[in-house]
Amino acid sequence: MIADPLEVGDLVIMNEKFKKHLYSPKKYEGIGVIVSKAGVHHGEVYEVYFNRWRAQRIPRHWLIKMDC
Repeated sequence: MIADPLEVGDLVIMNEKFKKHLYSPKKYEGIGVIVSKAGVHHGEVYEVYFNRWRAQRIPRHWLIKMDC
C-alpha cells in the first residue's frame, strides 16, 4: 500500500507516474532498497539503491512498498 511507512531495508519500486521527474528513468526500473531516510518539513525523503544506481531525496509518494 502506498501509505505504508518505509524503513531502511524495505524493498520498493518507483511509482510510474513520477518517473518522468527523474533525469534517467531507465536506471531506476525494478526493485530498489531503502538505504537511508531523512525527515523534512512535511514528511520524509529517502535514498534508494537500484541495481548500481542511487536515487537521493525521493519523496514517499514516489515509492510503492513491496510486500514480502
